[in-house]
Amino acid sequence: MFARKLGHKEALLQQIEYKHPRNMREQIQQSLIEWQKREREQATVDKLLSALRSCKLNMVADSVEEELQACSYREQFLCLRRVTS
Repeated sequence: MFARKLGHKEALLQQIEYKHPRNMREQIQQSLIEWQKREREQATVDKLLSALRSCKLNMVADSVEEELQACSYREQFLCLRRVTS
């Protein structure tokens, strides 16, 4: 559901699941990587948080926000990658 909120097509989701069966963590990470590739500069933290909250993943969104607050502005992209991996 979360990956669909990021705008992924079903074919891509099936491909990711096929490449990483029974590994949900890797599936989510690959979904985020594909989202960043597709959206480029439009793949913002705000959009990520919105997608998480729309899926009722509020604790995950809160965790991402807390981690990013601990980072300086310059390091936010690297922190985001660390949080999602």
